[in-house]
Amino acid sequence: MTKQLLRDTYNPKHPKRRKKAKKVECKLKTIAGCLIRELERELASDRLAVYQAELDLFQQVLTQKRSDKNKIYSLHKPYEFGNKIGLITTSKPPLNQ
Repeated sequence: MTKQLLRDTYNPKHPKRRKKAKKVECKLKTIAGCLIRELERELASDRLAVYQAELDLFQQVLTQKRSDKNKIYSLHKPYEFGNKIGLITTSKPPLNQ
């Protein structure tokens, strides 16, 4: 079910998909919030202490707003600003030699 919901969020700027994508995004946030609350309820206190930092991170991702400072952009690696470049290599020598 969540695979299909995730697919429905693809290309949300398309006029025919905007309404559905927004609705599905809200539903996915609800499901994720339920899972976090269930984990906090069901985990034993010693296990909860081990995973509390990750659960707090997930909760912050769910509650952040567009205008908030210190947003989380990626859960797996630090967000980096940069540019992609493309390099082309050829076997020909430079023209000025």
